[in-house]
This record gives sequence, C-alpha cells and structure tokens, in this order.
Amino acid sequence: MNLPFQYLQEARLLLIENVGNEIIEEELDESIYQLRVLFKTGIMLYIRYNEYHEYGYHISYSLKKGDCS
Repeated sequence: MNLPFQYLQEARLLLIENVGNEIIEEELDESIYQLRVLFKTGIMLYIRYNEYHEYGYHISYSLKKGDCS
C-alpha cells in the first residue's frame, strides 16, 4: 500500500470515529489521493495528502441545493 493512501485512510477513520453521525457519504479516491466527505449540513470536505508529506484540505459550502456536488 502506498503511503499517501494509507494516511488518507487514517484520516477517514478519524473522521468516522469523531463525526461519523454527521457524514452522509465519503469517498476515498486512490488515483488522486483525495478523500471527499459530504456532511448533513451540505458542507463538502476534500482532504489530500501531498508529496511533501502534508495534508491539504478544501471546504465547500453553498446555500443552493446541489451546488457543492
């Protein structure tokens, strides 16, 4: 298993353990080393792990239905 994917799996498990009841869906894309999490509030969280051994994240939220998907 490659290291970036392993770190993203650990981040996924931490999110599920701590806020799993707030998550609607999550997807771990190994091809681009990205974890995407959709919360009940409509917030979309993207987490990536880069070649510098750092996490990066992006949060999207819009009041318009379906705007973040």
